[in-house]
Amino acid sequence: MEIKDAIYKAQSLCSRSEKCSFDVIKKLYDWKADRDDFDEIIESLIDDNYIDEERYAIAFAKDKFKFNKWGKIKITYVLRQKNIPSDFINNAIGNISDKDYYQTILNELEKKLKSINDTDSKKIKLIRFASGKGYESDIIFKALKDIGM
Repeated sequence: MEIKDAIYKAQSLCSRSEKCSFDVIKKLYDWKADRDDFDEIIESLIDDNYIDEERYAIAFAKDKFKFNKWGKIKITYVLRQKNIPSDFINNAIGNISDKDYYQTILNELEKKLKSINDTDSKKIKLIRFASGKGYESDIIFKALKDIGM
C-alpha cells in the first residue's frame, strides 16, 4: 500500500470516530501498510489534527462511563494499554462527575441485585460485579451500604 493511500484511508477512519495512535497502527497492520511508513503516517495524522491523544482519552472515558457504565479503574487500564499518557488519562478521569459516578454504581448494583437469586452470596456477587466493571472498592462498599447490603 502506498503511503499516500494509507494516509488517506487513515484520515477517513479518524474522521468517522475518535481514534488514538494505537488504534490507527492496529489498522495499518490490518491493511498491510509498509511498517517503515507508520511513523510518518501517524505524524501526518497528528499534524492535521486527525489524532489527538488527549481528545481521544476524554471521549473514550466519557463514552465508556456513560454507555458501558465502566468505572475509573477499568477506563484507566484500557487507556494505559493504548499507550495514552498518564496526564491525559488523569484529565479524562477527572472529567467524570463524582455525583454521576456514584449514582451510576448505585443504579448498577440495584439492577444487578434484582437478578441474583442466591440469597447466601448476594453481597459477594455484587462486589465481583462492580469490581469487574472497574469501580474502586471503597465506593463499592459505600454503595452496598446505601442499598442495604
